[in-house]
Amino acid sequence: MPSTEGLPVAVHDAVIGALLPGPDAVPSHAGLLEHDLVLYADRGGAPVAVLPGRNFLRAPTVVAAVTTTGEWTLVLTPARKTLPSLAGPSGAPAQTAAWARTSDLPTMQPTVASVTVRVAEQTMTITTTQGQRRHEVGVGQDATPTPTGVSGYLQARYEDPAQALAPGAIQLTSLHATAADEPYTGTDGGLIAIHTNPNPRGRASHGCIRVRADAIAELDALPLGTPIVVLP
Repeated sequence: MPSTEGLPVAVHDAVIGALLPGPDAVPSHAGLLEHDLVLYADRGGAPVAVLPGRNFLRAPTVVAAVTTTGEWTLVLTPARKTLPSLAGPSGAPAQTAAWARTSDLPTMQPTVASVTVRVAEQTMTITTTQGQRRHEVGVGQDATPTPTGVSGYLQARYEDPAQALAPGAIQLTSLHATAADEPYTGTDGGLIAIHTNPNPRGRASHGCIRVRADAIAELDALPLGTPIVVLP
C-alpha cells in the first residue's frame, strides 16, 4: 500500500478537487474499514486522497462500493469535490467518488435495503427484505434545497441532545448541499442528514430530510452503508 502521508483526508467537511463526481449508479456493497483506504482519481494513477479507517465518532468508517472492475473498485466518499460558492455554472456535485484497489477493501457485503426520497412528493420509502414502508418527510426550502437526482449512502448515526432533535439518532448521509456551502451556518460541511421533527412535512429545512420518530427507528435498524437515492 502506498504511503498516505501528505494526502488530503476524505471526511465529511473536506473539499478535495481531485475526487470524481458521484456516479448515477447506486452502491451495491458496503463494509467497515480496518485501516486507511487510499483513493485514486484514475485507475493506476497517483493517489489523491485517503479515506480514514475511523470517522469523527471514532467508529470504523463505512465504505460503499458502486462497481468492481478487476483490481479496481469505484467507491463513494463523504467529502466534497468543490464548494457551491466556487462551483461555477456546472454546479457542485452532492456526492463524490474515487477508485480504490479491490485488494485494499475490507470484507464487503451486498446492500439488501435501500432508502428512496421523493422531494416533490415529500415521501421516503424504506425497502428491506420484509417489504416497503412509506413515510411523509420534510425537505429543504427553496433557498437551501435538498439535492435531487443523486445517490449516496448512510455513513454514520449518532445522538446529539444539544440539537434538540431527540428522540432518535441523527442519520448522516454522504450527500452534501449543492446550493450553499454551509446552509445551517455551522461547520458540518453542508452534510445532508435525516433527523426527527414533530411535524416534518413541508419545505422548511436547510436541506436535511425531516421525519417522525417511527421513521428514524426504522432507519436505525438498517446497516450503515445502505444506499439512499433522492429523486426530484
